[in-house]
Amino acid sequence: MITRTKMGRDAYLLNGGKLGRESGANETIKVFLNKPKSKEVVSLLNKGKSIRDISGKFNVSLNLDCKVRKHYKPHQHSTVDMVQT
Repeated sequence: MITRTKMGRDAYLLNGGKLGRESGANETIKVFLNKPKSKEVVSLLNKGKSIRDISGKFNVSLNLDCKVRKHYKPHQHSTVDMVQT
């Protein structure tokens, strides 16, 4: 069964087919950090709020909080630069 599937995939690729995600389907970190909710999370993190406090009171998920905290680097981005771009 596996070899039959592989043969079909190979034939599809030889005929010009493409596998995987479409190009441009993923957003860049800069685009993500410039979204309104991300900007709000950044400003609250700068004020010393915890991620659980932010997610509970401001209706954002813990995953969003963690992703913002992971990618936000205070020395690379300031909230003033993010608002102006």
